[in-house]
Amino acid sequence: MRVVTSIVVVGLLLTTPAWAQHKAPTSVGPDPSSPDYHELLLDIGEKGTVYHQIETIKTETRDGAAKVTRTDAGYRNDFTLGDDGYVVKKTLTRTSITMPDGQVIDSKSTAPEAVMVRSLIGSFSELTFIADDSLTPVRLENWPELRERSKATVLSLIRASGEKTSTDFEQSFAKIYDNLIGRMSSEQAADLYLKADSFMAIAHNVGLERNKPVITESTVIVPLGNYPLAMRSALTLTEWKPEANSARLSYDVGPTPEGMKAFLTEFMPRFLKEAGAPENVLKEIDTSLKNDPKSSFDMSTHCDYDVAIDNGLVRKGGCRQTSTFHLLGEQFSKVETYEFSESFTVPN
Repeated sequence: MRVVTSIVVVGLLLTTPAWAQHKAPTSVGPDPSSPDYHELLLDIGEKGTVYHQIETIKTETRDGAAKVTRTDAGYRNDFTLGDDGYVVKKTLTRTSITMPDGQVIDSKSTAPEAVMVRSLIGSFSELTFIADDSLTPVRLENWPELRERSKATVLSLIRASGEKTSTDFEQSFAKIYDNLIGRMSSEQAADLYLKADSFMAIAHNVGLERNKPVITESTVIVPLGNYPLAMRSALTLTEWKPEANSARLSYDVGPTPEGMKAFLTEFMPRFLKEAGAPENVLKEIDTSLKNDPKSSFDMSTHCDYDVAIDNGLVRKGGCRQTSTFHLLGEQFSKVETYEFSESFTVPN
């Protein structure tokens, strides 16, 4: 049981969302005088509407057994430029979810499980957030009210499920929810609930030389343990085709080798020991990490973008976020794939 607990803790450490911190460029910046230098400026005005189409595939694999969940959704984003940036009202216009068992949940689904899932989604179907001039989400507005509404929805679904639940159970659930979600700031909540928006914004308002990546280092906080993990990203302009109104970009981000080594060999053993892992488990983990840490863990993201040169919107893009670990005979991976597009045009 102690070994299983240790594996679960490791999995949580590596797959829990991390909160972004400061960024600092580490490479020589692009040369604006170069013939290969080009800018992709977001030309959306001070007020308007942008439509998002987002498909998400989440695959969790444990010891060869995979569970795949697919979500296809559309959003309307009404924005107005204010003193602190853009105020964006994000409204879910359609959604369809395919569960691991093949069940499809959409607006026509009537099964009790489908109704419960739709109710939960409904609690987040309309969000207002503050974004910077690149439409990068900065913080969720009215986050405390949204958080409490979501918790109340989950509790009501539990009561309506027909399962007998005690008051102690509901109180325990509320406590766990508060510990996991309730401590988030409005900025952290924006990172969690608006991940696709953040991915799209990476390609907005950039100036780059073709095939010369801009390298940036940053720090993210791993919530379970509040560990500051050093990250390194690279943004590259790979194609510039004015005749097709198209620019192509690639983006990669992951822990720095030094940051990952410190996380795995210094922080994690200490954290597991404090969590109650026995000495023999700690020794096995230490040996595994020293032999080949790269084969044990992967925390990386890769994105590709096709951006419209005339307005700076992402015509088509995709990101693949991977978190895996292989330790003590246990294998676990979580891969999230996002396919997205944004447009001024109402989708069919």
